[in-house]
Amino acid sequence: MKVVLLGHGHCATGYLSSLEMIVGKQEHVEAIDFLDSMTPRELEEKLEVAIQCEKEVLVLCDLLGGTPFKTAAAYALRSKDQRIEVVSGMNLAMILEVALGVDNLSDESIARVIASAKSGIVTSKELFELSDNEAKDKDDGDGI
Repeated sequence: MKVVLLGHGHCATGYLSSLEMIVGKQEHVEAIDFLDSMTPRELEEKLEVAIQCEKEVLVLCDLLGGTPFKTAAAYALRSKDQRIEVVSGMNLAMILEVALGVDNLSDESIARVIASAKSGIVTSKELFELSDNEAKDKDDGDGI
C-alpha cells in the first residue's frame, strides 16, 4: 500500500521529515507539497505519477475542502483500477499510526487512522487533569 501526504506549502514534506526523524526512512510514503506556484492540475499530475503503479493508495491531506483534498478526492472518484482512500485532517499522530501499523485500506484500518488523529488532540490542562484524577483514584486505598 502506498501512502501519499498532500498539503499546502511545505506541510507534506515537513510531516515526512518528522515521520522519518522518529521512525526512519519510509519507502512506501511520499510527500507532495502544493506550492503557491502550482495549479490544481499540476498537483493532480504529481499525484498521478506518485501512485500510477499502485493498487491501494492512502492519501492523507492537511485540510478538508482545500485544493489538495479536493484534487485527491476527485482523482479517487475517477479511478477505476485503484482503491484510493482520501482522509483529511492530517497530523503526525495519524501519520505514525499509518507508518507503524496500517498495511491495507480496510474500513477498520481507516477508522483506526482517524481515531489516532483525534486521540492526539488534547489540551495540556485536560491531560494533566486526567493524570491527577488517575493518581487520586490509585491513592484512595488504605495502602500497605
